[in-house]
Amino acid sequence: MSRYKTGHKQPLFRYSVLARCVAWANISVQVLFPLAVTFTPVIAAHAQHAVQPRLSMENTTVTADNNVEKNVASFAANAGTFLSSQPDSDATRNFITGMATAKANQEIQEWLGKYGTARVKLNVDKDFSLKDSSLEMLYPIYDTPTNMLFTQGAIHRTDDRTQSNIGFGWRHFSGNDWMAGVNTFIDHDLSRSHTRIGVGAEYWRDYLKLSANGYIRASGWKKSPDIEDYQERPANGWDIRAEGYLPAWPQLGASLMYEQYYGDEVGLFGKDKRQKDPHAISAEVTYTPVPLLTLSAGHKQGKSGENDTRFGLEVNYRIGEPLEKQLDTDSIRERRMLAGSRYDLVERNNNIVLEYRKSEVIRIALPERIEGKGGQTLSLGLVVSKATHGLKNVQWEAPSLLAEGGKITGQGSQWQVTLPAYRPGKDNYYAISAVAYDNKGNASKRVQTEVVITGAGMSADRTALTLDGQSRIQMLANGNEQRPLVLSLRDAEGQPVTGMKDQIKTELTFKPAGNIVTRTLKATKSQAKPTLGEFTETEAGVYQSVFTTGTQSGEATITVSVDGMSKTVTAELRATMMDVANSTLSANEPSGDVVADGQQAYTLTLTAVDTDGNPVTGEASRLRFVPQDTNGVTIGTISEIKPGVYSATVSSTRAGNVVVRAFSEQYQLGTLQQTLKFVAGPLDAAHSSITLNPDKPVVGGTVTAIWTVKDAYDNPVTSLTPEAPSLAGAAAVGSTASGWTNNGDGTWTAQITLGSTAGELEVMPKLNGQDAAANAAKVTVVADALSSNQSKVSVAEDHVKAGESTTVTLIAKDAHGNAISGLSLSASLTGTASEGATVSSWTEKGDGSYVATLTTGGKTGELRVMPLFNGQPAATEAAQLTVIAGEMSSANSTLVADNKAPTVKTTTELTFTVKDAYGNPVTGMKQMHQCLAVPPARGQSDLQQETGQKQVMGSTWRP
Repeated sequence: MSRYKTGHKQPLFRYSVLARCVAWANISVQVLFPLAVTFTPVIAAHAQHAVQPRLSMENTTVTADNNVEKNVASFAANAGTFLSSQPDSDATRNFITGMATAKANQEIQEWLGKYGTARVKLNVDKDFSLKDSSLEMLYPIYDTPTNMLFTQGAIHRTDDRTQSNIGFGWRHFSGNDWMAGVNTFIDHDLSRSHTRIGVGAEYWRDYLKLSANGYIRASGWKKSPDIEDYQERPANGWDIRAEGYLPAWPQLGASLMYEQYYGDEVGLFGKDKRQKDPHAISAEVTYTPVPLLTLSAGHKQGKSGENDTRFGLEVNYRIGEPLEKQLDTDSIRERRMLAGSRYDLVERNNNIVLEYRKSEVIRIALPERIEGKGGQTLSLGLVVSKATHGLKNVQWEAPSLLAEGGKITGQGSQWQVTLPAYRPGKDNYYAISAVAYDNKGNASKRVQTEVVITGAGMSADRTALTLDGQSRIQMLANGNEQRPLVLSLRDAEGQPVTGMKDQIKTELTFKPAGNIVTRTLKATKSQAKPTLGEFTETEAGVYQSVFTTGTQSGEATITVSVDGMSKTVTAELRATMMDVANSTLSANEPSGDVVADGQQAYTLTLTAVDTDGNPVTGEASRLRFVPQDTNGVTIGTISEIKPGVYSATVSSTRAGNVVVRAFSEQYQLGTLQQTLKFVAGPLDAAHSSITLNPDKPVVGGTVTAIWTVKDAYDNPVTSLTPEAPSLAGAAAVGSTASGWTNNGDGTWTAQITLGSTAGELEVMPKLNGQDAAANAAKVTVVADALSSNQSKVSVAEDHVKAGESTTVTLIAKDAHGNAISGLSLSASLTGTASEGATVSSWTEKGDGSYVATLTTGGKTGELRVMPLFNGQPAATEAAQLTVIAGEMSSANSTLVADNKAPTVKTTTELTFTVKDAYGNPVTGMKQMHQCLAVPPARGQSDLQQETGQKQVMGSTWRP
């Protein structure tokens, strides 16, 4: 039913009953239209099966008055009253809309009233939309005095959603004492496709109505247009309602409702006030002074302090019923009785209350399980399957993994985990969880994976197995010789892998050669095989066992396996073995120096014997001669030249001492070594060079020449008898060079004393008259300091007119007469004509020549210019010139006559004062003839005289 806010005074009209009814309807619509509430009178269903319903405000039979004249008169009266108030455009639009809305309500309810109970609310705003409008109708399908089967439907526009409600119900009447009924509804949101099922029960008596409703959603989550990144669906809930009136005062009524909905974010009070499992208690008090009007005040109190208070005014206008009856207070009691409310609508919440939840705008996934070795770096396999607003970062949690030394690194969607060390005999399972965040701060659901470390994660490249420090050795098969077998376990980062003793597996295989050693084990009757002891961890990641030979020669192969990785070493068990103390390494004695040219060589000889002095043969393939510094050293192939004697050549392209040691795959031969001396070859000019210091010497100074002498293999050469260096170039004149001094490291030094001539100097070392370097060294000998005695300044012209320019030239030289370059000059001006004169910046022209432009000022007279270097005169004498007057300026020159009114045949003296543009007097002008003519007279100058700056002329005038 429509709710109106109070506070509007209603005007009184003194027209006929019909006119007053129409006026009341129009005025109500016009007054209440700005509040978006329309006039909705209630129509009761017509009587059926001899049931005599009592009239109530919701059970009214509507009859239409088709009196056209009255309608026209009513409209005219309202229009006249409205226009008399001089309304504006908005008021006019509201008036027309209100009239149309009222008429539409009337026509619809009249039509629906023919079939059942109808409740219509048409709300038209200024845009002519049907926002907050509704239409409800109850239609009895089967109706007897005791039972009624009915259908009820509704369509309404609420919260910007168009919704429909359709249901069926059954009501049982026990005379006029009480009524009980049940109903079921399907509610559907036409705008957003939400569906809800409702069930309800009713119990009515005179002056009392009780009802209960339950609401069960029938559709799932859908994207919400109300809130960004949210989904919505119908919320499950229920309500209980009670409505009663005082029998003694039927005008007073009250209603009470409790409603409960379920969900984490339910918008019972609107989409912006979402609550978890909200509930609300609503209480309302009504006062009906006359059947036409009902005043109400209600308060709704919800969870967490949410509340809503409303005041309303209901206008229950019955079309066709006299206004006097609608203002009769005695009619109110009829509407509170059970019989009068037989066809009242089922009271329920037709608006689908929505539950909201945050949409999954970002979704990630991890594999269920990740397996790897300790120390390995593996991809976490993060998959970002959804990121509406992009991925900003991922937050990881793995406290136990991090505590054991693991690491999680990466960015974006690429993340890796570095596994901690494997812990033998302990739990090697770790949980890793992640939450992703997008650019708007939305978080994904937490995902988790399990990391399992299956082994130690040893690196094959960093893990080593050695037998006495080697991978293959020889041992004496005497039954008691022992060597340490060492296994070093490291991970990919080079860190030791500890606690693996119990995981080490060994396999010892022996291939006998058939030779029984009886010399050292004479009492042994059986052939003992080699043995291997247990491993112990001697330090972090280092595991050691002991290998013991047997009494039979042959080859023993030891294979050690741990965590799926295997390493192998080999021991050759021999009846005899080389004894280092008795064996020797020697080099041949050359007849002279061995040159480091890669051709001349030493011969190394290794004599291998056992402890008894017997030769040890067959070792050539296992022997190596290794230089301490392999740079430039070449070792030939080792060959056994006779039993137990092994020989190879050693050559080098590097001069100096070369230390060569003998090594064997089977023996420790650290004490067997020889030092071989190689000398440099002859000088090679292409590999030799010379430098000069400094690179810009001054005339008269000293230059140091450094000659680096090398042979063809870049070995420094120290044994030479070189000649003095040769000098060339302009600066060689007057320069001298000393002899070379040997520095002992392949460099030689000479001193060059420079002469007084500047220019280029080339220096080349000589040996036996030949150039002894790839290129000559070159420097530029520069002049000494500027000498004002040797430098001169000049000007291009001796006489320059005022305001004009000329060129100033400085020839800069040092004390030896060498031209000086690179000077930064300025200038000073003196003399009577210096005022206003300027000198431009200097430009170097080469050969010590510098030029600048001198611009004179407005003064005439003498002008002297002197170049300055570091503020000091650059020459002993300044350049001098005379500034003379410029060309005649007519603006500054004057002509004066002594007789301003001459007569015929008289003489007049004219004085012409000539000056240039700066006011300087101009002299030396040519004599002027016939300088004046005044038509029609003819003038002739017969006397001219120059006096200083004046020209004096005598003229005879003829008519």
